[in-house]
Amino acid sequence: GNSRCREIDIEGGVGSVTLDFTGTWTSDTKLRLMMAAGELTLRLPSTVGVHITIDKSLVRFEPKGFARRGREYFSEGYGESERRLDIELTTSFAGLNVEWVE
Repeated sequence: GNSRCREIDIEGGVGSVTLDFTGTWTSDTKLRLMMAAGELTLRLPSTVGVHITIDKSLVRFEPKGFARRGREYFSEGYGESERRLDIELTTSFAGLNVEWVE
């Protein structure tokens, strides 16, 4: 949020990664993330609409606060949100966690 980036590209190998998107949002953001193996935690502000498209192998992903449509996940109120975070995630063998932050 505070970074004010419109687009972010991240490629990761193995390890533990926490991405914190809290802060003041002034525009929409698109995140493209590739992660091979490890643990990924997304800290998401409850005031931003979030859409996740996931291409995964051997990964269990059942985030709270999202409606699933195929390989896409939409946060509650995504369509009406003033600010949006769109995430394209490609991963295999990763643990995925979502933390909603007020």
